[in-house]
Amino acid sequence: MTMRPTRILLIAVCLLAPAAAAFAKPPPPVRITVTFAAPPAIGKAATVIATVSTDLELTDACIRLELPPGIAPAQEDAVLEWPLRLAAGEQAVLQAPVVVGESGEYCIQARVPGIAGRNLYLVIDEDIAEFSSRSMLAARRAVILARYRRENKLPADADVNFDDLPGEVQAQLDSLGRVQTAPPEQNVQVKELRKAEPADDAPDAPDAQQPVETKDD
Repeated sequence: MTMRPTRILLIAVCLLAPAAAAFAKPPPPVRITVTFAAPPAIGKAATVIATVSTDLELTDACIRLELPPGIAPAQEDAVLEWPLRLAAGEQAVLQAPVVVGESGEYCIQARVPGIAGRNLYLVIDEDIAEFSSRSMLAARRAVILARYRRENKLPADADVNFDDLPGEVQAQLDSLGRVQTAPPEQNVQVKELRKAEPADDAPDAPDAQQPVETKDD
């Protein structure tokens, strides 16, 4: 008996569907987002907002905001670490005012040590500041497009078609490369809250406390 192509395709889909489901990556049980309330300006206070949401109970944990050189708390006695006591399904929102000293590229880290971490990438070029939780490359490209919009008196949120950009701007974007589109979970690392002690001859586990920057193509 000759099988029709549509029937063959249906059988193939049915066979592959369980395998695809088996490889699907579940969302992390502890999730962190970190952003600015508004784009920062050099020498002025800007608020960093970190949000922690969890599917687990967190009773003996904290969230820590780590600032790179060039970014300092707006107040000398500012708190950059907060205890977390969250039931499953709850979230905590924390804010910290900071000051950026000069133009440059910065990476702010929000971490629940040993459990999860998230990076916030900031690029300030004189009077233009852009930030992204995806990658430093995404922030660099955003600065180029923001300057183009400003010079051409376009709204800050105006959509820009790459093919309509001047050749010079296209060349600047091309020189940076392509931004990898990735789900937020790729910037988050998670460890089990409780784990067995490793055997004496077991290889060292990689340190998951430090968030890993998404690699750009």
